[in-house]
Amino acid sequence: MDEQGKPIWERFAQSIRRRMVSGVLVLIPLGFTFLVLRFLFQTTAGLLTPITESLFGPMPEALQAVLSIAVLLVLWALSGKPLTMV
Repeated sequence: MDEQGKPIWERFAQSIRRRMVSGVLVLIPLGFTFLVLRFLFQTTAGLLTPITESLFGPMPEALQAVLSIAVLLVLWALSGKPLTMV
């Protein structure tokens, strides 16, 4: 036993438990954010593909991905503009 009155293995197990809970509490919002961003990206790419193909013809997937990301960033910036005017 140590000065706190608990065996070292009990303190070690308690420390591991605390770290596991902390890790889960960090990963849940990260996972949710990833799922939302993936959904937005897939939706944007799905909506833009027919439009870009009708205007420019077939495009490589990498270019469609870059275009989708650019549109998402522009929409994100535009959606924040009205909130800063309040």
